[in-house]
Amino acid sequence: MDSIIKIALCGPSDVVAEIQKAKEIINEFNQREFIKCHIFLKHLHWEDNATPELSRRPQETLNFQIIDEADIVVAVFKNRIGSPTGLYDSGTVEEIKRAVFQEKRVMVYFSSMETNAGIDINQKSKLENFKNRLFSMGLCDTFSSHEEFRNKIFQHLLNIVNISTKSEQKKNKSKKNAATRIQQQQKGGNSNIQAVSIGNIIVKTPKPAHIPILPSQNCVTQEELKKINDWIGELAEGESKIDRSRAYAKWTNIFKNHLNVTNMHLIKSDQMKNAEEYFTQQRNLQKANKKTEDPEAWRKTQYKAIKASMRKMGKTEEFYYPELAARLKMKSGLTSLKKLTKDALTKVRNAVNRDLEIWKKRIQ
Repeated sequence: MDSIIKIALCGPSDVVAEIQKAKEIINEFNQREFIKCHIFLKHLHWEDNATPELSRRPQETLNFQIIDEADIVVAVFKNRIGSPTGLYDSGTVEEIKRAVFQEKRVMVYFSSMETNAGIDINQKSKLENFKNRLFSMGLCDTFSSHEEFRNKIFQHLLNIVNISTKSEQKKNKSKKNAATRIQQQQKGGNSNIQAVSIGNIIVKTPKPAHIPILPSQNCVTQEELKKINDWIGELAEGESKIDRSRAYAKWTNIFKNHLNVTNMHLIKSDQMKNAEEYFTQQRNLQKANKKTEDPEAWRKTQYKAIKASMRKMGKTEEFYYPELAARLKMKSGLTSLKKLTKDALTKVRNAVNRDLEIWKKRIQ
């Protein structure tokens, strides 16, 4: 089966030639190797794949559209580290840190080629410091000519594809072995009899009858049901004395009792307003109770919900906290949720909820 590996290419403005060379290498790799490995490499770069976006800062848009979509990130440096993003020394630095946090494979190459262009001493100094930090963290590589760069990139991509191919073959072999050990097949013309073959022993057992519960035409759509499940999930998150699975089951039963149904699929579409009003009422009661009766539990719930939303969006404290502080005009900044007042924490939670809703709409 054919598969695709997406490779994000990034680097400061002085590596335009190297980025173009990397695109050519990837295209050449596909022409030479695809027919053998059935893996297509797709390069991503802001010049080719980014679309205009005004609702967030420029680098965050590139992070979302390029880095988050990639399976591998290839970064190239020469004499510049790049332009600051407001959070990091450059866009490329931010992209590398984001990819590392998301546990993607990151391949960084530093050029030692001679250049006739003037070198910005400040840029070069920042780049050297960053280079030293990266080499202390893991394995990076260098090149002294475009030919060496081409050969190294091509060989490294080939290694990655070979590893991916072997992993896929091993996975398929395991599935085949499992299917050989236990095979289920239809026997004769009786649709209620199934035969299970285990080794050389064949055991016939009655096939359980399937009696579907068919909702009427007036029942909720999949989209409406998802919305109800999201409400139940939010109320479950608000429970501090039981684990989430038990809390989810509890609120599912409460909703079914309130709407007088035995199965969630049987909720009528015209009950959606009732369900939403009930959710809003219960959420407000939940918040009020926690703030007054158990403020510490309420705070822990907010911490947990904010962290969960950040993980889902792929945001980190070092990226996201300064951005939230700026948007909410927090004079003392935001370095820790535990240092926030009750009102400030509520504002942060609401802002994160809004960001999460926007994020969900973008990935749909």
